[in-house]
Amino acid sequence: MKNYEMLINMQIMQRGLDKAVFEKMNMNDYPTQSQYCKAIIDEIGELNHELKPEWCWWKKNPGIVDDQKVLEELVDIWHFALSFANSAKFKPNPNTLNGKYKPCDVTTFTSFIVAGIFMVDCEGLFRHMHALTVGLGYSMEDVFDAYTKKNAVNHQRAESDY
Repeated sequence: MKNYEMLINMQIMQRGLDKAVFEKMNMNDYPTQSQYCKAIIDEIGELNHELKPEWCWWKKNPGIVDDQKVLEELVDIWHFALSFANSAKFKPNPNTLNGKYKPCDVTTFTSFIVAGIFMVDCEGLFRHMHALTVGLGYSMEDVFDAYTKKNAVNHQRAESDY
């Protein structure tokens, strides 16, 4: 499956999850841009914490990076980015995610993401999501597979008292 097709499928799955969550929470509309920024920044913090062994110079034994946990946190960011894109009624085109983007790290990603949300630049948002994904050593196939699994978990959470 092409990157574009995976993005479309994830956006459709996210639309279903958004509907379930919004119904459960008695929400009539999508969250605000500020709420999306806060949610994504919170998830970036969780991702950064999982990467701490790579940047924590003051600890003799900072541990090791758990690639599975890093992927899980990355996918949580994808969930919010997809939800935001749905709120903006963004429709990807076949060129979305097909460019050769320079991989980026969490710091670079963070510096661009807030501006992208407030400018409602979904193309840019997904370009940076893809660059972060590649920068962390994952493919869109990795993200798609992990996203599909986490989306099912999130649906179960929406049906419970999570």
